[in-house]
Amino acid sequence: MPTALIIYASKTGETAEIANMIALGIQEAGCQTDASPAGNVTSDEQLEGYDAYALGSSVYNEQMLPELEDVLCRLSRLPVRGKVGAAFGSYEWNQEVPGIIHKSLEQDCGLVMAGPALAVKPPFLGHMQEQARELGRKVAQMSLANSEAN
Repeated sequence: MPTALIIYASKTGETAEIANMIALGIQEAGCQTDASPAGNVTSDEQLEGYDAYALGSSVYNEQMLPELEDVLCRLSRLPVRGKVGAAFGSYEWNQEVPGIIHKSLEQDCGLVMAGPALAVKPPFLGHMQEQARELGRKVAQMSLANSEAN
């Protein structure tokens, strides 16, 4: 069964909540998930062996949090090309950061993205929860299709 790794950097808990909803969608569609705050990822080995990666960050001072930037750098050095990816984040003023994460996952890491970046302006309510779960379901569907093809 494919497994997705969800890594998030959250200042106020909003981005962690989005990560939880994405994980729920992945699980609903039949895949397993592991999740970790970005600050807990301290080695390349913690990123290896997954079929999909969903990364997200809160926006602070108009940028992604540095701990997620470190994870993106680590991931770009690993053989993950062709695996499934998703990007998400919460913002107050700059909604571009989730798109920057998306671009890095796609261009620097070579992931096949499950959809556009999910950018959420707090509070994280109702319809946005469903969008996060739907992104998770898409990640799982693509991961399942990849595992069947291999």
